[in-house]
Amino acid sequence: MPNKTPANTILIMADQMKATASHLYSQYGIRTPGLERMAKLGVRYENATTPHPLCVPARVAMWTAQNPHRTGSTVNKTPMPSGIPHAAHWWKAAGYELALLGKNHCFCEQSDYDLFDVWCEIEHYGFKDNLAHYGFKEGADVAQSPKGMAWVEDADKVTAAHAVRNAMPPPTGGASTYAATNFEDRHYSTGLLSNQADAYIRQSHRKPFVLWLSLPDPHVPYETPKHYFDEARAQNIELPPPGPVLGDDMPMRNRILSQIMRWPDEHIDNLKDIVTAYHANVLHIDRLINRLLDTLEETHQLENTLLVFCSDHGDFAGEHQMAAKGGVLYDCLVRIPMIVVAPNQLPKGHVVSSPVSLLDIVPTLFQLQGLNLPAGLDGQPLQPCPGARDQDYGFSLYGAKGPAFTMEALNKTDPPSGHKALFKTVKYREPEGDRSMIRTAEWKLVHDPMGDLDELYHLTTDPFEHKNLAYQPHHSALKKQLMAELYQWRQWE
Repeated sequence: MPNKTPANTILIMADQMKATASHLYSQYGIRTPGLERMAKLGVRYENATTPHPLCVPARVAMWTAQNPHRTGSTVNKTPMPSGIPHAAHWWKAAGYELALLGKNHCFCEQSDYDLFDVWCEIEHYGFKDNLAHYGFKEGADVAQSPKGMAWVEDADKVTAAHAVRNAMPPPTGGASTYAATNFEDRHYSTGLLSNQADAYIRQSHRKPFVLWLSLPDPHVPYETPKHYFDEARAQNIELPPPGPVLGDDMPMRNRILSQIMRWPDEHIDNLKDIVTAYHANVLHIDRLINRLLDTLEETHQLENTLLVFCSDHGDFAGEHQMAAKGGVLYDCLVRIPMIVVAPNQLPKGHVVSSPVSLLDIVPTLFQLQGLNLPAGLDGQPLQPCPGARDQDYGFSLYGAKGPAFTMEALNKTDPPSGHKALFKTVKYREPEGDRSMIRTAEWKLVHDPMGDLDELYHLTTDPFEHKNLAYQPHHSALKKQLMAELYQWRQWE
């Protein structure tokens, strides 16, 4: 393939979109013709994982191409460390214009904000969100926003359209809730960012650009335009199999999360509505993808632009009879969608089944851009880039070596389940333990040297991870092999 270096790069990151939210990955996903169109133009990765299923650590890992246990960003209160090398520095030094449109939840230093020529930030609750809900670093510098271009929509109308997100209806049965509302599409964050990206792409640019189009959806709160909700409901997608109520053969942290978040059977219709709202926001994102491709074709830039679509992490979205996320390493939280388009460099309609990681995006873009890769990265160029190799394993971690949060402690919480319990206990659950995952296309092992039970799943026959095989004797050799690889990755003593 000829090595034609594209001038521009657009990195589209959804927030909390699991791979199987799209029909490209599962029969339980919503139909996403925009993503299907994008996949036909490039390479789709079947077994991509996040190195950490929390927003901040995942984003820091992507930008640095380093594992969370190396950067020290392992909870949402540990954003990009001061002075650490990352791709924004490298792209700036290489002469690129840098732009953020959307959610940050990664950078917190003025020196990092200064690297971006355009900064138009909007979060889950609108422009003025201080991220109190998600525990972002207190006292962090606040980026100037908008910078480099004005918002293309009326800010007051956007703020008004986010009012429901700041006062969601009370949950029914579980730990989350939803709303289907009738504001104009362009005043929701996804609609706003679709228009903003369109305007940015159509501008004259003196330099090649790297655009981080970072979408707050489909992350909670699950508010969606009603017409997308109706469209998603019309597809009548079944909920994933619920799986059993967890027993003593499962780790305590899994049982704790299930007690807090699992919907009781009598309220299962409410969970289905929440998953429908989640899928509706995926539909909204898919329309953004389709429009972006139309704009690039119309402006004759598609053949000269690198495109990436990914997510920082996933969402239960009905699996294990739960919604949202928590401190476990099931595939619904760690397996993410990933598509890379590189005209004249990567084949069209290609699918890679070997494990890959969010860590690999920056090294891949650097190779496709013809830039030298910095030394010491954990990520590597993705297949089928020239010289890339198949990877045997995907890895992820959760925890910051904090003390265990026990079932006894949960049962002393008032209430011991539901939405209030979820937020009352997050400060204990997020840092507790030191668990890590190793995953192949067929098997997954989760282990924590600080204690609790191991997990082993055969993903081919048990894709929803309902049956823990970690203590079955006929899997002991496999478990030992995976454990050795996991210890080498984590560098545990």
